[in-house]
Amino acid sequence: MGLHLNKPRSNIKEVIIFVLSLQFCGNIFSQGVTLLYREPSGWYDQNSWIQMNAPAGQPPISRVPTEVDDVVFSKSLSGYSTFQFSHSVIIGGGVGTLCRSIHVSNMVLNFEDINNVDRAENVEVYTGNGGFVLADSGANIHHGIFILHGGNPSITDLQIKNSNYGDLFTHAVWSCIELTGNAKARFINSHLGRMVF
Repeated sequence: MGLHLNKPRSNIKEVIIFVLSLQFCGNIFSQGVTLLYREPSGWYDQNSWIQMNAPAGQPPISRVPTEVDDVVFSKSLSGYSTFQFSHSVIIGGGVGTLCRSIHVSNMVLNFEDINNVDRAENVEVYTGNGGFVLADSGANIHHGIFILHGGNPSITDLQIKNSNYGDLFTHAVWSCIELTGNAKARFINSHLGRMVF
């Protein structure tokens, strides 16, 4: 009888420890911050961003995207239809850059300032640190210099699904996709504009 009574207590203790360990691990692995772009006032303006995965019971906080893991651009969430970068963006890069991914959904993005053609205005993706770019659900990328460095063969650097990508100009600098090393780009059910050589 004594052994029979002690066994359930041991199981209960193990279950409690297991549940606590799950909560602890969950807290560790859920520290990533996902930001939504909500205003066209500038990449470095804290008022342009809202944290989507705010802790329960706490208001969302604003941070600049160089301090976060994942950035989301979505017309359905933000209400804005167009966003235009005017400087370089590093995704999954080295020291000092914590922007791990960009997800574009149902809106227009220009990853380059078309009024000031400059080779430095581009998107560099390093999958070795988990970086990637995903455009889906009717996203429309008019212009973009994507330099895909690879680093992790199991991750696709650039994915465009059910969306559009503008013209590729191989002799110009303001709209192109460059693959280096084991980098990968994938088009799935998407439209690619003209290819001008």
